[in-house]
Amino acid sequence: GGLRGDFFLPDWRFDAYVGKSWSDGTYEIESFLIDRVANSLLVTQNANGTFSCVNAATFANCVPAPFLNADTIGGRLPQNYRDYILQNTVGTTQFRETTAAFSVDGPLFALPGGDVQVALGAEYRKQRINDTPDQQAQAGNLLGLTAAVPTRGTDNVKEVFGEIFVPILSDRPFFENLNLNASVRYTDYDSYGSDTTYKVAGEWEFFPGFGVRGSYGTSYRAPALSEQFLGATSGFIGSGSDPCDADGFPANTADYTTNQQIIARNCAAVGIDVATFQQNSGITVFNRGGAETGLSAETSTNWSVGAVVRPDFFGPVDVSLALDYFDIKVENGVSSLGGGTILNRCYSAADFDPSGGFCRFVQRDANQILTVTSGFVNLSTDIVKGFEFNGRVATDIGSDRLTLNANVTKYTEQSDRLFPEEFLLDAN
Repeated sequence: GGLRGDFFLPDWRFDAYVGKSWSDGTYEIESFLIDRVANSLLVTQNANGTFSCVNAATFANCVPAPFLNADTIGGRLPQNYRDYILQNTVGTTQFRETTAAFSVDGPLFALPGGDVQVALGAEYRKQRINDTPDQQAQAGNLLGLTAAVPTRGTDNVKEVFGEIFVPILSDRPFFENLNLNASVRYTDYDSYGSDTTYKVAGEWEFFPGFGVRGSYGTSYRAPALSEQFLGATSGFIGSGSDPCDADGFPANTADYTTNQQIIARNCAAVGIDVATFQQNSGITVFNRGGAETGLSAETSTNWSVGAVVRPDFFGPVDVSLALDYFDIKVENGVSSLGGGTILNRCYSAADFDPSGGFCRFVQRDANQILTVTSGFVNLSTDIVKGFEFNGRVATDIGSDRLTLNANVTKYTEQSDRLFPEEFLLDAN
């Protein structure tokens, strides 16, 4: 619901609205249940040659696994057995959002190019996510699939903003139009704190249909609720991913690379001899949201310059051509690291700290069994540069109008890096 009307200042207007949205969904998958498969394989032979589940007293509906034959090997299982070990698991997702906003706009004073226009406003948004996996998934009872816990979290943001349009000159020699536009926004998120972004843009039209333009600004992307509050989901990577495993090292220590020497030294610091150690257990990896570890917003800077041509010598055909160069750099990019990457970063650190750096995500117990907790973190840098061409041709055909549009982008750089100390890799 909203309300618009005249503000109490001459020629000023106001716009106010509130909104509420609901989104509810389900997701489902037919899965084998670990406990039922285990019970069906634990059987005893009856006097008549048939088989019964050993735990039939506890699991009254237990159906013993069928004999191995061509059908069962081929996946054609008896229906009563399929009904016992298979279950359709269902999860639910709820998303709620509340929005309230108020803005006013109007003229301040007159310049040779026209009235200086200003817009001011404030906005409030609150979001909540509640994702609940099936109880069997939460219990880790799905064969071949990871365990999952609920994803629940709430975030809200308060913003104030202002924008000004300044028409400096118009209808003058070499100044058909000269204007400036500037905006600023202060944002305060409950999840990651406050930030101020801005943009300044200008346009200079020398004479009708020919001009240049440019802009510079900053922006950000607030982490999504799932990136902040993702419930821990378990997975596994192979035992060979343990950096201290002897299989990752040459037999002769003289043949170690510089990085292998660092890893061997770090492994020795936690009591492991890489020459003899064998990791025989799989490595458990938990993935989760980054709210607990201080995940913040992605930030960026961007600028562009360009030229616009709208000639009027084609008669009834309207032609508009624009060419812009753009340069965008995103920092503090939100990334989710793999378990292997975290382990390698931990044990390859020259300033190794078993409880700091990337090692704070790694736990190694007394039996050398590894657990890695991977969350969303701010790491990556992305840079995009290039040219963008926009063309438009329009003309009347009888009582109708034909419009043709063309958009072409030529990238001169598309580079990124995951860690600050790495070199930028250009995809072009």
